[in-house]
Amino acid sequence: MKSLPFALALAIGFMPAVNLHAADGADSPALPADAPCLKEQWPNGRTLVWVKPGEGGTALESANWIEYASAAEYAAGKDGKPADAGPDANTDLILPDAPAGQSYIVGYMVSAKRRRSSGNSGSPTLSCRHVTIGQGAALDGGMGVSRGKPVTSDRPADDTHIGIYGNATVKDGGYIYGHLQFVGGKHTWFSLGKSPEPLGRSLLVRKAGGASVTFMASQYD
Repeated sequence: MKSLPFALALAIGFMPAVNLHAADGADSPALPADAPCLKEQWPNGRTLVWVKPGEGGTALESANWIEYASAAEYAAGKDGKPADAGPDANTDLILPDAPAGQSYIVGYMVSAKRRRSSGNSGSPTLSCRHVTIGQGAALDGGMGVSRGKPVTSDRPADDTHIGIYGNATVKDGGYIYGHLQFVGGKHTWFSLGKSPEPLGRSLLVRKAGGASVTFMASQYD
């Protein structure tokens, strides 16, 4: 079991790019006011919400998302529309809490063979700005879709990369897995609740212009 020192250990391991800062406010009401991260101003951004909480599928197909002009519109209960394109680096992703007893996995795996053939073996298959993963939900780069059904690869080489340009929040009971790349030119944070699965396959911090990422976890099993 890992507890609060988990965040500090990550900070030490990536010292050139990762920093824990004194609190000066958070940019999300989901975090406590004294959360140890730098405040950034983010414009409203295109937001995709998983269309059927409780049912898994692939993140790479636009038909699996409902689109909102912003996360605030979704939170206010306004109507969205079917997404006409999949996620990109300017898109916020929301995987809502799973219905009771119906945990679900949203996959973004592309097999190593397919990635090699396209010449993008180490590039992110999925990119997003902010990502919020609810209770009982998962975003998994070791899972894809074959013949319309979710499939999990048992080949480590198939584990796929995701590029995260904003903040990542994983609620208790949710998880994120894959090669996690924290990129972009803004200070961001990664807040992790009690997760039932391992955290990612690898963590890479590649920030520009002195930007940082703060890792926060009260408990990690």
